[in-house]
Amino acid sequence: MTTKVTEYEGKIESLEEEKTAFNTEKESLNVDIAALTETNTNLKDEVSSLEANLESTEAKLASAEANTVRPSDSSSTSGVTDSGSSSSSEAASSMNVYYENCTAARAAGAAPVRSGDPGYASHLDRDGDGIGCE
Repeated sequence: MTTKVTEYEGKIESLEEEKTAFNTEKESLNVDIAALTETNTNLKDEVSSLEANLESTEAKLASAEANTVRPSDSSSTSGVTDSGSSSSSEAASSMNVYYENCTAARAAGAAPVRSGDPGYASHLDRDGDGIGCE
């Protein structure tokens, strides 16, 4: 009988140790859950901020596109448009230059057109290296 009691006491002690280990793991997992919940909340806030920024940027782009004269809106026959060339500074007007194609850019003496240059647009840069009409 004492052998059985000793055996059961050993099993109880082993189960108590397992319970303690499980409780420790549970506490650790609860800490991880809290950290992940906070990270999730922060990411949701960042997504909201980025979406607002995107909407603002899209509105600015739409406004800029509305203020850019396209060749079809102009009497220009070369495919080049410069909508700000009246009395404004040349730097401001050069930002509204648009070349319909590389033929128009070459005719205006602007080819090759580099990224950041007035008139550069991705449709002029077939290989995507930042240099159009090369």
